This record gives sequence, C-alpha cells and structure tokens, in this order.
Amino acid sequence: MPYSPRHLPNLPDYEAKILDPLNDVWVIFADPKYNYASSLSSGSTEANARKFFVGKSLNMGSIDRDNMQTCVDIIFTNNQYSDL
Repeated sequence: MPYSPRHLPNLPDYEAKILDPLNDVWVIFADPKYNYASSLSSGSTEANARKFFVGKSLNMGSIDRDNMQTCVDIIFTNNQYSDL
C-alpha cells in the first residue's frame, strides 16, 4: 500500500487531515435536483476532475429505472495546503 498519513496508527485525525486532505467537487447538472458533492483524492486536480465529470452522462436512476443525466459543470475545491 502506498504511504499515506491516514495509515499511520498513532497520528491524530486532525493531523492526518492537514497532511493529506481530500479535495471536494460539486457535480452540476442542468436540473439542479441532481447536483451532488463528492470527495476526490488529495492528488486530484481541477483539470482531471473536469475531464472525468463534465460532458459525461451519469445514471442518477435506480436499479429499476435508468435516469441518465449529463454533467454540465463542476465546482472544484482544492484542499491541499501549499504552505506545509
């Protein structure tokens, strides 16, 4: 397994979050009732998130009925700290 501060057993949770915070993304659809937030890896970038989500159809339905919605935009929050 690659090194990550989250895997150190004696590191307090607040220190792990400072050293290796996840990034956040709001996934935006034409119909805002499908918008949702998600966490991305700490190594993710806005460009990679845009490439992954924007323009892609995601199934927002259930096991019984598909409901394909296309992502029109994202709001990316980079939670990495450049001053550490």
